Amino acid sequence: MESLPQSYAIRVVSSLLSPGEELAGLEYPQPHPAVLVADLDGDGIPEIAGAYRSKDRMHALIAKFAYGRWHTVMRMRGPGYGVVNMMAAPIVAPGMNALLIGWQIGDIWAQLDMWQANHGMYAHLTPRDIFYSKLEVEDMPGARGIDGLCEIALWVHDTGEAYDIDIWRWERGLVKDEGAYPYYFRNKVVPYYEKLAHESPESSLYERCLKEAEKKAMP
Repeated sequence: MESLPQSYAIRVVSSLLSPGEELAGLEYPQPHPAVLVADLDGDGIPEIAGAYRSKDRMHALIAKFAYGRWHTVMRMRGPGYGVVNMMAAPIVAPGMNALLIGWQIGDIWAQLDMWQANHGMYAHLTPRDIFYSKLEVEDMPGARGIDGLCEIALWVHDTGEAYDIDIWRWERGLVKDEGAYPYYFRNKVVPYYEKLAHESPESSLYERCLKEAEKKAMP
């Protein structure tokens, strides 16, 4: 069971839902069911995570294969009315994936939840007030270099197409990682505002954002 076809994983999650519950969908990079296959407990065998909705709530589950069948090992409730992100990445420990879900709570707003396996249980790691508009996860070179742990870039909508952007890492909780700013702002944020400033030369907003991004891109 080293790899599982997505179609198979969708059938597994669907089989674990109760009447009246239905799989949620993700829109990026193209519309598809909110089902993820990843090793979440570090045993080298993939689990299946899925997000779904009941009549009036969002939910997610994690399923594990044992004793010849799939078992639900965790269910959680989520806010909002949809899912915008669902991914697995090593945030807390190298080689050990955390599950990240971005629940859609508005047209351009999501709430981030993160879970980490711990001795057969899943610990919820994030407070209920991490809101964002866009998210990127990457092992970024910073003060700690490439260390097998991913940082989280959160873009929070400001005005127009401008965002407040911060980089976070796990250190007994999510803390800002300013050491990763030069890499991320140089490679992602500066080009973003260069394009906007070029397309809207009459706007001082994006030129100002570009200058601020260039400062943060300095080592």
